[in-house]
Amino acid sequence: MPESEDQILVTLGETSEVTLANASRSYLSRTEIEAWAGYCQTSFKIGNDETTISDWVELLESLALGVSAWIDRYCRRTSFYPTQIREYRQGRGRTGELGSYREQDRVFLLREQPVIGIISVREDLGSESGVISWADRTPRTTSAPGDYQVLRTGDITEIRFIRNIPRAGYDNLEITYMAGYNEAHPIHQEIKNITREIVTRYLEKKKKSQEADVARWQSTDQAADLLRELGGDVLTEDLKARLAPYQRRATMGRPWR
Repeated sequence: MPESEDQILVTLGETSEVTLANASRSYLSRTEIEAWAGYCQTSFKIGNDETTISDWVELLESLALGVSAWIDRYCRRTSFYPTQIREYRQGRGRTGELGSYREQDRVFLLREQPVIGIISVREDLGSESGVISWADRTPRTTSAPGDYQVLRTGDITEIRFIRNIPRAGYDNLEITYMAGYNEAHPIHQEIKNITREIVTRYLEKKKKSQEADVARWQSTDQAADLLRELGGDVLTEDLKARLAPYQRRATMGRPWR
């Protein structure tokens, strides 16, 4: 499956960012499209000429990647695949009465859900006018009290600090974690089915007009072009309704753009 090799910085709300490696992965392979849709290289023409194998491969891989990227954007997610996230948050310090800690000073709701696992938590202890100085924060375990505890309620994961509560600052808390769904999760089959239906309808639409010289999407920034070309007759209300349960909710943070 084609993947984007770029390192992409995406803003998630006002106080956090994530660094994504391979931000977009296709949910469908070229061979899966051919097997399902029943089309092959000779099914389309460019003008009066048959499509070359290289153009055909590029068409299907670009189409699958473009649809997959659009689904991620529509659902306000980085990816349904397991993805490493690096998120920067603002420490709140002591906001309670008489310089005490409030519960909201201790708890940080991670923006990408569900969380598979926490990789590292670090706090910048340097002053605003000094150099950055990252200090590792440790999790609470059966053998050590640690600095924070990972709290899970259903599919929602939070980090609650027990000690070394982050000081007030800007992007002074770094949380690196894996988010998404393991590839054996049933959700991947449904996303694959939806991707396959959109791609197949697109090819059917193109077949009717015998136009194989479609736009090629090379990054998630061009996914909107795909939506415009697909039109409402391909991206149906039924497909939108099937994707609706997988959209990130407002409680998980402001949608990324």
